[in-house]
Amino acid sequence: MREETAVALLSDLHIGRQSETYNYEIFCKRLEAWASTVGNLINLQRKAHPIKHLVVCLLGDIVQGERVERQMSLEELEFPVMQQITNANRMLTDAIRSL
Repeated sequence: MREETAVALLSDLHIGRQSETYNYEIFCKRLEAWASTVGNLINLQRKAHPIKHLVVCLLGDIVQGERVERQMSLEELEFPVMQQITNANRMLTDAIRSL
């Protein structure tokens, strides 16, 4: 059987953004659900094909940043950009390693 490579996409995480419906805690829960779903799909596909590699495409807007525009106020920033990057690195590394 030919070896296959799994591909998973992640985008628009906006780590560091805070609103009535979104914050870091919600991001963490969604990332955990994403990793669980990707892991389940890979394991399901492994029954038919040997999958040895995973490519995760990070498509943009991973962190919120600190640029305040007309549609965003400072109150919508949960933490500064350096903490956004640190949290993104830690959480994405953990999620991908869990696969």
